[in-house]
Amino acid sequence: MRKSKRKTRKKQHPRWLYPVLFGILTVLVAILIWPSDSQYDVNKDIQSDVPVYEDIQVAPSQVDVDEPKVIPAPMVTTRSTPSSTKPVEQRVYQYDALRTHGIALVIDDVGYDLPALRRVLALSIPVAISIIPDTPHAKEAAEMAHKAGQIVMLHMPMEPENPHYRERMDDSFLRGDMSEDTVKKMLLHGLGKVPYVRGMNNHMGSFLTSMPEPMAWVMQFCRDHQLFFVDSKTSPKSVASDIAASFGLTWGSRRIFLDNSVKEDDIKQAWLSAERCAKRQGGCIVIGHPHPETLNFLEQQMTHVKPKMMRVVTDLLHVPQG
Repeated sequence: MRKSKRKTRKKQHPRWLYPVLFGILTVLVAILIWPSDSQYDVNKDIQSDVPVYEDIQVAPSQVDVDEPKVIPAPMVTTRSTPSSTKPVEQRVYQYDALRTHGIALVIDDVGYDLPALRRVLALSIPVAISIIPDTPHAKEAAEMAHKAGQIVMLHMPMEPENPHYRERMDDSFLRGDMSEDTVKKMLLHGLGKVPYVRGMNNHMGSFLTSMPEPMAWVMQFCRDHQLFFVDSKTSPKSVASDIAASFGLTWGSRRIFLDNSVKEDDIKQAWLSAERCAKRQGGCIVIGHPHPETLNFLEQQMTHVKPKMMRVVTDLLHVPQG
Protein backbone atom coordinates (compact mmCIF):
# COMPACT_ATOMS: atom_id res chain seq x y z
CA MET A 1 0.00 0.00 0.00
CA ARG A 2 2.81 2.43 0.88
CA LYS A 3 4.57 1.87 -2.48
CA SER A 4 1.45 2.68 -4.51
CA LYS A 5 0.92 5.91 -2.54
CA ARG A 6 4.49 7.02 -3.27
CA LYS A 7 4.07 6.38 -7.02
CA THR A 8 0.88 8.45 -7.06
CA ARG A 9 2.59 11.41 -5.38
CA LYS A 10 5.42 11.36 -7.96
CA LYS A 11 2.92 11.82 -10.84
CA GLN A 12 1.33 14.95 -9.33
CA HIS A 13 2.52 18.33 -10.73
CA PRO A 14 2.92 21.53 -8.73
CA ARG A 15 -0.24 23.66 -8.59
CA TRP A 16 1.55 26.73 -10.02
CA LEU A 17 2.63 24.92 -13.20
CA TYR A 18 -0.72 25.07 -15.02
CA PRO A 19 -1.27 28.86 -14.69
CA VAL A 20 2.29 29.47 -15.89
CA LEU A 21 1.84 27.23 -18.94
CA PHE A 22 -1.49 28.87 -19.75
CA GLY A 23 0.11 32.34 -19.54
CA ILE A 24 2.93 31.34 -21.88
CA LEU A 25 0.47 29.87 -24.39
CA THR A 26 -1.65 33.05 -24.31
CA VAL A 27 1.38 35.24 -25.05
CA LEU A 28 2.43 33.03 -27.98
CA VAL A 29 -1.05 33.12 -29.52
CA ALA A 30 -1.21 36.92 -29.14
CA ILE A 31 2.13 37.33 -30.91
CA LEU A 32 0.99 35.16 -33.83
CA ILE A 33 -2.35 36.90 -34.44
CA TRP A 34 -1.46 40.50 -33.57
CA PRO A 35 -0.95 42.52 -36.80
CA SER A 36 2.55 43.85 -37.24
CA ASP A 37 3.31 47.31 -38.60
CA SER A 38 4.23 45.80 -41.95
CA GLN A 39 0.83 44.12 -42.17
CA TYR A 40 -0.93 47.36 -41.28
CA ASP A 41 0.82 49.59 -43.78
CA VAL A 42 2.36 47.95 -46.79
CA ASN A 43 3.63 51.28 -48.08
CA LYS A 44 5.24 52.70 -44.94
CA ASP A 45 8.73 52.67 -46.48
CA ILE A 46 7.76 54.59 -49.63
CA GLN A 47 9.80 57.76 -50.05
CA SER A 48 8.11 61.12 -49.65
CA ASP A 49 8.41 62.05 -53.33
CA VAL A 50 6.40 59.01 -54.40
CA PRO A 51 2.59 59.37 -54.64
CA VAL A 52 0.73 58.55 -51.44
CA TYR A 53 -2.22 56.46 -52.49
CA GLU A 54 -5.53 56.02 -50.73
CA ASP A 55 -5.59 54.63 -47.21
CA ILE A 56 -7.61 51.68 -48.48
CA GLN A 57 -5.96 49.09 -46.25
CA VAL A 58 -8.67 49.87 -43.67
CA ALA A 59 -11.49 50.62 -46.11
CA PRO A 60 -13.93 48.06 -47.51
CA SER A 61 -13.23 47.40 -51.18
CA GLN A 62 -16.95 47.16 -51.80
CA VAL A 63 -19.55 49.43 -50.24
CA ASP A 64 -23.15 48.30 -50.32
CA VAL A 65 -25.02 51.12 -48.67
CA ASP A 66 -28.73 51.76 -48.83
CA GLU A 67 -28.48 55.45 -49.57
CA PRO A 68 -30.84 57.41 -47.31
CA LYS A 69 -33.63 59.24 -49.09
CA VAL A 70 -34.30 61.51 -46.14
CA ILE A 71 -31.35 63.02 -44.30
CA PRO A 72 -31.79 65.12 -41.15
CA ALA A 73 -29.65 68.20 -40.69
CA PRO A 74 -26.40 67.42 -38.86
CA MET A 75 -25.83 68.69 -35.34
CA VAL A 76 -22.90 71.06 -35.84
CA THR A 77 -21.30 73.29 -33.23
CA THR A 78 -18.95 75.73 -34.93
CA ARG A 79 -16.10 77.63 -33.31
CA SER A 80 -16.39 80.63 -35.64
CA THR A 81 -19.17 82.28 -37.65
CA PRO A 82 -21.81 79.88 -36.30
CA SER A 83 -24.40 80.62 -38.97
CA SER A 84 -22.05 79.89 -41.88
CA THR A 85 -22.26 76.11 -41.64
CA LYS A 86 -25.97 75.68 -41.13
CA PRO A 87 -27.72 73.33 -43.56
CA VAL A 88 -29.88 75.04 -46.16
CA GLU A 89 -32.79 76.73 -44.38
CA GLN A 90 -32.38 74.13 -41.62
CA ARG A 91 -34.72 71.83 -43.58
CA VAL A 92 -34.65 68.13 -44.31
CA TYR A 93 -33.73 67.33 -47.91
CA GLN A 94 -35.00 64.49 -50.02
CA TYR A 95 -32.79 62.76 -52.52
CA ASP A 96 -33.43 60.30 -55.30
CA ALA A 97 -30.67 58.73 -57.33
CA LEU A 98 -31.03 58.95 -61.08
CA ARG A 99 -32.17 55.53 -62.26
CA THR A 100 -29.36 55.19 -64.74
CA HIS A 101 -27.71 51.82 -65.04
CA GLY A 102 -24.01 51.95 -65.55
CA ILE A 103 -20.56 52.45 -64.13
CA ALA A 104 -18.93 55.81 -63.48
CA LEU A 105 -15.15 55.65 -63.22
CA VAL A 106 -13.11 58.10 -61.15
CA ILE A 107 -9.32 58.02 -61.34
CA ASP A 108 -7.78 59.42 -58.16
CA ASP A 109 -4.30 60.64 -57.23
CA VAL A 110 -3.67 62.39 -60.54
CA GLY A 111 -0.97 65.05 -60.80
CA TYR A 112 2.22 63.04 -60.44
CA ASP A 113 2.40 61.07 -63.68
CA LEU A 114 1.32 62.75 -66.92
CA PRO A 115 2.10 59.74 -69.16
CA ALA A 116 -0.27 57.67 -66.99
CA LEU A 117 -2.93 60.36 -67.39
CA ARG A 118 -2.51 60.26 -71.17
CA ARG A 119 -3.23 56.54 -71.07
CA VAL A 120 -6.40 57.19 -69.06
CA LEU A 121 -7.61 59.89 -71.45
CA ALA A 122 -6.91 57.62 -74.42
CA LEU A 123 -9.49 55.10 -73.16
CA SER A 124 -12.24 57.07 -74.92
CA ILE A 125 -14.74 56.56 -72.11
CA PRO A 126 -16.24 58.98 -69.60
CA VAL A 127 -13.88 59.22 -66.64
CA ALA A 128 -13.60 61.81 -63.89
CA ILE A 129 -10.03 62.94 -63.23
CA SER A 130 -9.45 63.70 -59.54
CA ILE A 131 -6.30 65.73 -58.97
CA ILE A 132 -4.35 66.27 -55.75
CA PRO A 133 -3.75 70.03 -55.58
CA ASP A 134 -0.12 70.17 -54.46
CA THR A 135 1.25 67.71 -56.99
CA PRO A 136 3.96 68.67 -59.50
CA HIS A 137 1.62 68.59 -62.53
CA ALA A 138 -1.75 69.50 -61.01
CA LYS A 139 -2.52 72.44 -63.32
CA GLU A 140 -1.30 70.70 -66.49
CA ALA A 141 -3.26 67.55 -65.62
CA ALA A 142 -6.44 69.58 -65.18
CA GLU A 143 -5.91 71.32 -68.50
CA MET A 144 -5.34 67.99 -70.26
CA ALA A 145 -8.47 66.43 -68.75
CA HIS A 146 -10.60 69.49 -69.52
CA LYS A 147 -9.35 69.61 -73.11
CA ALA A 148 -10.27 65.92 -73.47
CA GLY A 149 -13.82 66.73 -72.34
CA GLN A 150 -13.55 64.91 -69.01
CA ILE A 151 -14.78 66.09 -65.61
CA VAL A 152 -12.09 67.52 -63.33
CA MET A 153 -12.33 66.94 -59.58
CA LEU A 154 -10.34 68.18 -56.61
CA HIS A 155 -8.86 65.22 -54.71
CA MET A 156 -8.47 66.94 -51.36
CA PRO A 157 -6.06 65.34 -48.87
CA MET A 158 -7.72 64.70 -45.50
CA GLU A 159 -6.40 63.22 -42.28
CA PRO A 160 -6.28 59.40 -42.25
CA GLU A 161 -6.76 57.11 -39.29
CA ASN A 162 -3.80 54.86 -40.09
CA PRO A 163 -0.93 56.11 -37.86
CA HIS A 164 1.73 55.39 -40.48
CA TYR A 165 -0.07 57.52 -43.05
CA ARG A 166 -0.61 60.23 -40.45
CA GLU A 167 3.14 60.46 -39.96
CA ARG A 168 3.53 61.11 -43.68
CA MET A 169 0.97 63.94 -43.88
CA ASP A 170 2.31 67.22 -45.24
CA ASP A 171 0.84 70.72 -44.99
CA SER A 172 -1.69 70.03 -47.76
CA PHE A 173 -3.86 67.79 -45.55
CA LEU A 174 -7.02 68.94 -43.81
CA ARG A 175 -6.72 67.90 -40.16
CA GLY A 176 -9.24 67.36 -37.43
CA ASP A 177 -7.72 70.00 -35.16
CA MET A 178 -7.92 72.82 -37.73
CA SER A 179 -10.25 75.79 -37.42
CA GLU A 180 -13.04 76.46 -39.87
CA ASP A 181 -11.15 79.42 -41.32
CA THR A 182 -8.03 77.31 -41.95
CA VAL A 183 -10.04 74.51 -43.58
CA LYS A 184 -11.72 76.88 -45.99
CA LYS A 185 -8.49 78.72 -46.83
CA MET A 186 -6.85 75.41 -47.69
CA LEU A 187 -9.78 74.38 -49.86
CA LEU A 188 -9.58 77.71 -51.67
CA HIS A 189 -5.85 77.14 -52.15
CA GLY A 190 -6.68 73.77 -53.68
CA LEU A 191 -9.07 75.31 -56.19
CA GLY A 192 -6.36 77.79 -57.12
CA LYS A 193 -4.01 74.92 -57.94
CA VAL A 194 -6.50 72.89 -59.99
CA PRO A 195 -8.53 74.74 -62.65
CA TYR A 196 -11.84 73.57 -64.16
CA VAL A 197 -12.94 71.79 -60.96
CA ARG A 198 -16.57 70.70 -60.88
CA GLY A 199 -16.55 68.44 -57.85
CA MET A 200 -14.51 67.13 -54.95
CA ASN A 201 -13.71 63.85 -53.24
CA ASN A 202 -11.50 63.01 -50.31
CA HIS A 203 -7.94 61.71 -50.61
CA MET A 204 -7.48 59.36 -47.66
CA GLY A 205 -9.57 60.98 -44.89
CA SER A 206 -10.57 57.87 -42.96
CA PHE A 207 -10.31 59.99 -39.78
CA LEU A 208 -11.55 63.40 -40.92
CA THR A 209 -14.60 62.11 -42.80
CA SER A 210 -15.88 60.59 -39.56
CA MET A 211 -15.97 64.05 -37.92
CA PRO A 212 -19.27 65.96 -38.45
CA GLU A 213 -17.93 69.45 -37.74
CA PRO A 214 -15.01 69.62 -40.20
CA MET A 215 -17.09 67.88 -42.85
CA ALA A 216 -19.81 70.50 -42.40
CA TRP A 217 -17.21 73.17 -43.19
CA VAL A 218 -16.14 71.24 -46.28
CA MET A 219 -19.74 70.93 -47.49
CA GLN A 220 -20.41 74.61 -46.86
CA PHE A 221 -17.41 75.39 -49.08
CA CYS A 222 -18.69 73.03 -51.78
CA ARG A 223 -22.11 74.68 -51.64
CA ASP A 224 -20.60 78.17 -51.90
CA HIS A 225 -18.54 77.14 -54.95
CA GLN A 226 -21.25 74.98 -56.57
CA LEU A 227 -19.26 71.76 -56.35
CA PHE A 228 -20.63 68.25 -56.06
CA PHE A 229 -19.07 65.90 -53.51
CA VAL A 230 -18.22 62.21 -53.83
CA ASP A 231 -17.45 60.35 -50.61
CA SER A 232 -14.47 58.09 -51.34
CA LYS A 233 -15.60 55.93 -48.40
CA THR A 234 -12.13 55.25 -47.05
CA SER A 235 -13.84 54.43 -43.76
CA PRO A 236 -17.16 52.73 -42.97
CA LYS A 237 -17.57 55.39 -40.26
CA SER A 238 -17.68 58.24 -42.78
CA VAL A 239 -20.45 60.82 -42.32
CA ALA A 240 -19.50 62.76 -45.46
CA SER A 241 -22.44 61.59 -47.58
CA ASP A 242 -25.03 62.35 -44.91
CA ILE A 243 -23.68 65.84 -44.31
CA ALA A 244 -23.36 66.56 -48.04
CA ALA A 245 -27.02 65.63 -48.40
CA SER A 246 -28.10 67.82 -45.49
CA PHE A 247 -26.33 70.80 -47.06
CA GLY A 248 -28.25 70.44 -50.28
CA LEU A 249 -25.34 69.26 -52.40
CA THR A 250 -25.33 66.96 -55.37
CA TRP A 251 -23.42 64.00 -53.99
CA GLY A 252 -22.49 60.36 -54.34
CA SER A 253 -20.57 57.54 -52.68
CA ARG A 254 -17.85 55.27 -53.94
CA ARG A 255 -19.09 51.70 -54.23
CA ILE A 256 -16.04 49.81 -55.47
CA PHE A 257 -12.29 50.28 -55.25
CA LEU A 258 -11.07 48.81 -58.52
CA ASP A 259 -7.50 48.31 -57.37
CA ASN A 260 -7.65 47.67 -53.65
CA SER A 261 -5.26 44.93 -54.78
CA VAL A 262 -3.29 45.35 -58.01
CA LYS A 263 -3.19 41.63 -58.74
CA GLU A 264 -4.74 40.98 -62.14
CA ASP A 265 -7.32 38.49 -60.87
CA ASP A 266 -8.33 40.81 -58.01
CA ILE A 267 -8.87 43.74 -60.38
CA LYS A 268 -10.99 41.49 -62.60
CA GLN A 269 -13.12 40.42 -59.64
CA ALA A 270 -13.55 44.04 -58.55
CA TRP A 271 -14.77 44.92 -62.03
CA LEU A 272 -17.25 42.05 -62.00
CA SER A 273 -18.49 43.34 -58.63
CA ALA A 274 -18.95 46.77 -60.21
CA GLU A 275 -21.03 45.28 -63.04
CA ARG A 276 -23.24 43.44 -60.54
CA CYS A 277 -23.51 46.61 -58.45
CA ALA A 278 -24.61 48.61 -61.50
CA LYS A 279 -27.31 46.10 -62.41
CA ARG A 280 -28.58 45.71 -58.86
CA GLN A 281 -28.52 49.34 -57.73
CA GLY A 282 -28.90 51.22 -60.99
CA GLY A 283 -25.45 52.75 -60.95
CA CYS A 284 -22.02 52.22 -59.46
CA ILE A 285 -19.23 54.72 -58.77
CA VAL A 286 -15.86 53.02 -59.10
CA ILE A 287 -12.56 54.55 -57.96
CA GLY A 288 -9.26 53.48 -59.46
CA HIS A 289 -5.71 54.78 -59.36
CA PRO A 290 -3.02 55.31 -62.01
CA HIS A 291 -1.18 52.10 -61.17
CA PRO A 292 0.37 50.42 -64.24
CA GLU A 293 -1.63 47.26 -63.46
CA THR A 294 -4.89 49.24 -63.33
CA LEU A 295 -4.20 50.98 -66.62
CA ASN A 296 -3.27 47.70 -68.30
CA PHE A 297 -6.56 46.19 -67.17
CA LEU A 298 -8.65 49.16 -68.30
CA GLU A 299 -7.01 49.26 -71.72
CA GLN A 300 -7.88 45.59 -72.20
CA GLN A 301 -11.31 45.72 -70.58
CA MET A 302 -12.63 48.73 -72.49
CA THR A 303 -12.41 46.80 -75.75
CA HIS A 304 -15.08 44.43 -74.39
CA VAL A 305 -17.33 46.85 -72.49
CA LYS A 306 -20.45 48.21 -74.14
CA PRO A 307 -20.08 52.00 -74.45
CA LYS A 308 -23.49 52.57 -72.90
CA MET A 309 -22.37 50.89 -69.68
CA MET A 310 -19.87 53.68 -68.91
CA ARG A 311 -21.48 56.79 -67.50
CA VAL A 312 -20.35 60.30 -66.61
CA VAL A 313 -20.04 60.49 -62.82
CA THR A 314 -22.61 63.30 -62.62
CA ASP A 315 -25.21 60.93 -64.10
CA LEU A 316 -24.99 58.73 -61.01
CA LEU A 317 -25.06 61.39 -58.30
CA HIS A 318 -27.93 62.09 -55.92
CA VAL A 319 -29.65 65.36 -56.69
CA PRO A 320 -31.71 67.40 -54.19
CA GLN A 321 -35.42 67.36 -54.87
CA GLY A 322 -37.52 70.42 -54.13
